[in-house]
Amino acid sequence: MKTFFDLFTVLLLVNFGNAQDWDTLSREVQIRLFTPDNYVQMRPEDRFNRDVVWSHGVDVPCRVQQNLQAQVLPPENFDPDLPIKLVSPGFIASTKNEHTNFVNAWMDKTGFEANIILIEWKQLNGFKTNKLYIPLSLLSDLHSGEGFKNDVYTNAANSAIDVGNFIGRCLAALATDNNSRQPPHIHLVGHSLGAHLVGAAGRAFKLATGGNWQVDRVTGLDPAGPGFVNGPVFAAIPWQSQNRLSPNAAAFVDVIHTHGSLSPAVVFGDTKFGDLNPLGHADYYPDGGAFQENCGVLLPISQVKCHHERAFQYYLNSILEPQLFPAWECLTLNQCNTGQVRPGSVDHRPDAFMGEAASEFATAERKMYFTEPNPNVIWTYYGHRYSGPLDRVHEGTHGLIEAVRDGVKSPILGGIITGAVDLLGKLRRHS
Repeated sequence: MKTFFDLFTVLLLVNFGNAQDWDTLSREVQIRLFTPDNYVQMRPEDRFNRDVVWSHGVDVPCRVQQNLQAQVLPPENFDPDLPIKLVSPGFIASTKNEHTNFVNAWMDKTGFEANIILIEWKQLNGFKTNKLYIPLSLLSDLHSGEGFKNDVYTNAANSAIDVGNFIGRCLAALATDNNSRQPPHIHLVGHSLGAHLVGAAGRAFKLATGGNWQVDRVTGLDPAGPGFVNGPVFAAIPWQSQNRLSPNAAAFVDVIHTHGSLSPAVVFGDTKFGDLNPLGHADYYPDGGAFQENCGVLLPISQVKCHHERAFQYYLNSILEPQLFPAWECLTLNQCNTGQVRPGSVDHRPDAFMGEAASEFATAERKMYFTEPNPNVIWTYYGHRYSGPLDRVHEGTHGLIEAVRDGVKSPILGGIITGAVDLLGKLRRHS
């Protein structure tokens, strides 16, 4: 048995490295830019076709030189004066999926007055890995007794920091023309490992501009916890812990916690993917930040996904409905986790709103907030609606189909399942 695990570890080391060089990052990371001029050419009926939306973006080539200055080649219709909105997915996720709806929502919100960027780093975040290898790689590291070092998740987490440093320097070159002009308003959003990625990008942006400029806002959606904080089996990995999302990533950092723990783990112990600790200037704890309503009826394979991705869905829904999530201040993490708000705060208007509007309530002090999303609402990446128990079972079936589809290697069978998922999504949106 030991020989098997040793061989498996060697195979993982061949396929996944802990540090990515600039050339690798330039080759494997896509910076997909959506300008208003390109987006308005899309037919309205194609807005929810993720492939069509993606096709209306263009890649922005970027290369970081040995002097650490980046060179970018934006399209001719890029307007450097428009605000920049950027989104990054997390572990084993592709931005070509539901993330494309950020483009739709922000274009609507800004009246087609924004440059929107989707980061695609699926070559480095484990997306291309056979999903069966992920638990086996974790077991291999556990067997070694030296901590999680070479498994798929840990390598993706390390790559997230590298990708963030790369994106920050590329973004500095794009937004300031290498420090020759003042940047527009910049807002970076990341989910799970993507939250730490955009945190690193914010710090790299400031470094690349010599401290002259800072990203205006970074939003972390249920930032990944395992490896970044101490877990039930192994201690935090120093490189990850030192580079996790923090208030120094931007002028304003807001965080939404939906599946957090103070001792999170991918497997073994408290299986939660998020970090419950306050990480920003404003931290929001919907339903306490550890579990979300209507996820408990799902099969175990879907429950974790449901809780963890809910932060993503909450934020996406808040872009066009900024007052969807009224929030009240809680004075301690334990109070936020248990829904105890500041005495007297429920007797007046909300202290803040979670989501897109959070920056309007920024203060000089770091704050924590509790919010209670409507328990009778089904949340998706395309909207939300009021429903009953049968709909929640329906949602669990959809999550199971997605999980099976993601683990399939056959392109034919995968295509059939993908078609079923897309059809199910359309039925849900129009029901």
